[in-house]
Amino acid sequence: MPTYAATAYYHHKLPSQPAALEPFLPEVESFALGEYASALPRGSLLTEAQQKAIAMKLHNYTGLPVEYLLRANLRVSGGVSIWQRRLSKACSRWAICRFRRVNRATWCI
Repeated sequence: MPTYAATAYYHHKLPSQPAALEPFLPEVESFALGEYASALPRGSLLTEAQQKAIAMKLHNYTGLPVEYLLRANLRVSGGVSIWQRRLSKACSRWAICRFRRVNRATWCI
């Protein structure tokens, strides 16, 4: 999830853009390893309010629409390409960039 959050931050697709990336990523990682990780195995045992609260946080961290996250049972699967397509459908001005491997790093060109 920190990768999705960093990419959404870079492309200014977060609902409330943080001032800096460095303090934002530990917050996302803490959510991913804590509240989100404990919510996933509970699945349908979560109340509707709990599902919406988790979906809203995911929306704030990834830019993905809350409706999509709820339909997907809070799971974002399929890797970066699926995530890019979902985000691009939600944001009309989003230009899906091509990823190329350069020196073991992924760069958006």
